[in-house]
Amino acid sequence: MSKRTQWFIGLIGLTAALLVSWQWHPSLWQDHSPAYAQTPAATPVPNPAASPEAPAPVPNPAAVPPEPPAPTVATLPLNSVPYTDPGQRFQVGILQGYSPNTVAGVPLFESPLVQLPDNRTIPAGAVAYTVAVRPRATDAPLNVGALGQVAIDTFRNGENFEVGAVEPLGTDAAQTPWQGTLTTGSKTEPMQGMIITRQIPGRVLILMVAATEAGADQLPSVAQTLAPTLQAMAAEG
Repeated sequence: MSKRTQWFIGLIGLTAALLVSWQWHPSLWQDHSPAYAQTPAATPVPNPAASPEAPAPVPNPAAVPPEPPAPTVATLPLNSVPYTDPGQRFQVGILQGYSPNTVAGVPLFESPLVQLPDNRTIPAGAVAYTVAVRPRATDAPLNVGALGQVAIDTFRNGENFEVGAVEPLGTDAAQTPWQGTLTTGSKTEPMQGMIITRQIPGRVLILMVAATEAGADQLPSVAQTLAPTLQAMAAEG
């Protein structure tokens, strides 16, 4: 296991003791903004001497340039059999070529060494992902902000950990981009990634994807490929 992947595996270990007794209060993240009463606007007094206002110009649809199409993100191949949590709490896909490991009961998947056509290499472990689980005291639906807050609360102790805007993923999940740093000895290198949070009965699943600069280009594909595979265990028929 590379030192860079220990960055977020260690964070899960730091919060492990809290996860057992952590209680959910979804109402803390609901919108409780006060409703302000609106003061009726004063009725304007017409001025006969005033000239009539010129009509507003009608925009020409042809003059508005169309929005560029959203860039497509390629999905990556997966192993035919997903990773199954020994505690029967969740399953997640295994990207082909990634090395699966278990560290202190936590699954860890690291990218392989990649040889580029220009003879450059992307070192093994440039991209890695893991899954954490947080228990819930209620199955009440969580909004996007609440799911993003779970991600922040779980990994906020990371070195220079910062997050971007939280976005919904369907009706039961959200994604949160993040960045941070990893210091090894006297060397500091930037890290970035994506956190996918999905609510399932009794729990919230948290998929953390992390990458160094060498693996940053792979992040969108890795996150998009893995997000739909993060699920509760399928019931055996």
